[in-house]
Amino acid sequence: MEYLRILNPDKYNVEQGQFTRFAFKNTGGGLSVVAWDCIQATGVTVCAHLRKHFKRYRNVMGDPPVFWRFDIATTFSAAPHTVESDETNGDCHHLVKGIDDETLWKVFEVQPFNNFSVCNNGTVHPATVEEIIALKTD
Repeated sequence: MEYLRILNPDKYNVEQGQFTRFAFKNTGGGLSVVAWDCIQATGVTVCAHLRKHFKRYRNVMGDPPVFWRFDIATTFSAAPHTVESDETNGDCHHLVKGIDDETLWKVFEVQPFNNFSVCNNGTVHPATVEEIIALKTD
């Protein structure tokens, strides 16, 4: 099953040329993700869904939304985990539990930058480093 991990451009470290560990660690008991199929079933775009449910969390999501879409079964095949519904941010929000922060980081730090996406006027396109830097507010 595919999920999205929201990425805040403010968690991008320009000097290191990558997102920080904080962008991809457990919070609230697990890794916060959003189910792709669930968003599709709502009939709204991924961008509209993310804005509706996460815009109020400025420390989580910038504007426009930036995210990483991944298949959990293949991405974390070596790490035992569970995915639990967490409806605090809509019925598509879930927590991936059972994967420690170090394992999460090892998976995330090797992702090619073009695996990250940016919303743009209702559409989605691959992110560029320059675009993420321009979206930073800190």
